[in-house]
Amino acid sequence: MVGSRIAGSLVPPLPEDPRQSDPRDKDSWARAVREAGPYLGIGTSLAVTVACGVYVGYKADERWGTTPALTLTGAVLGIVVAMVGFFRTVMTTKP
Repeated sequence: MVGSRIAGSLVPPLPEDPRQSDPRDKDSWARAVREAGPYLGIGTSLAVTVACGVYVGYKADERWGTTPALTLTGAVLGIVVAMVGFFRTVMTTKP
């Protein structure tokens, strides 16, 4: 028996190195998803980062009464942080 039994079902063994690509999936869906994985969360990451910057600026404006100044500053800082994260993700991912 190659695998092990867990709760009555046969579980296949794990591969030696899970990061190693399988020669059978050169043009398969699994390979495409594996390569696109780092890029799938970029849009959400950008939106959440900018929204957090705006929210923090808005709350600071409420506290100190500097109506649009800190909201705009938070938005700009959120955009800068989002772009830095975007470029780090894009530049460090191998094609």
